[in-house]
Amino acid sequence: MNSSRKPPDPEFVMRTKSGSVTCISDGGVWGSSHVIFVGSSDGTMSIWDLESKRPIKVFSGDSKKNILQLRRIWGSKILSHDRDGGIVIWNLNESDAVKESEFTVYQYGFCPADIIGQDDETLIAYPSNADSQLEVINLKDKNIICQVKPAEKLGMLMQVKLFRDEQTKQLFSIIGYEDGTVALWDLGKCKIKSRIKAHTEAVMCMDIDSKCSKAVVGSADNRIIQIAISAAPDEEMKIIKELEIKSQGLSSLRVRNDCKIVAAGCWDGRIRIFGWKKLKPLAILQFHSETINCIEFTRENRLVCGSKDGKISIWNIYNET
Repeated sequence: MNSSRKPPDPEFVMRTKSGSVTCISDGGVWGSSHVIFVGSSDGTMSIWDLESKRPIKVFSGDSKKNILQLRRIWGSKILSHDRDGGIVIWNLNESDAVKESEFTVYQYGFCPADIIGQDDETLIAYPSNADSQLEVINLKDKNIICQVKPAEKLGMLMQVKLFRDEQTKQLFSIIGYEDGTVALWDLGKCKIKSRIKAHTEAVMCMDIDSKCSKAVVGSADNRIIQIAISAAPDEEMKIIKELEIKSQGLSSLRVRNDCKIVAAGCWDGRIRIFGWKKLKPLAILQFHSETINCIEFTRENRLVCGSKDGKISIWNIYNET
């Protein structure tokens, strides 16, 4: 797509019957189809076939509150995290979704758990109490890997991302807090490596690019902030770029898999596209009537957006080969 052209309409739109769309993740190939996993505000979870544009499975657990996270972890198993603090591993067969295991974590807010790794090394990070504490466990045996908590009062955890350093493979977490602080934690040493005050209000959305050692964060204001993060012992976090948009409120951010663009979901229902390298504005996509709650890029670099209006839009943008 050329930046001088008019922004496109969605390739297609899927409408849920379960209230607001609260989370989306790429499910890869399921059977013979490419699918996405969708969580809703009423606790409903669904698997959508991107070829037929229809749900192939719809199920729900005990909670009727927001699904904060819904991710495929091993084969036919997916993990859900709801606002009641329930974390469930589901085994999906052809006819049903069966709970394989579940546990409850402290939850007060909207911070989704994050997952990294695979098989016996699958780790999950989540808020463990109201005092800014993060807990990381191994999903297979539920053993605690570490618990980290800042000495200062930074408020609740709002966003958390796990990643490993590209060279050393050391485990880190970047956390966005209620007071607007973004902190880089060395989880091997269980201590803050670096931190920066990115916003004056709570961090509402965040994504990372561990390949290029960068993060992007947004809040209730109109600023998108790009931050340099580094595992090197003598390097601190620093703001690389700060960009103001015309409307207040960012609710979702996602860096595309090829690290060429970043998409921002906003309170005004628009999706703003920027070049990732310098945050150059490229396009504004308009379709939804309410807040964009979640954004995902598929493995084919299709942009998938879920909104408070209950619709899921699929876009093919800046995807030339």
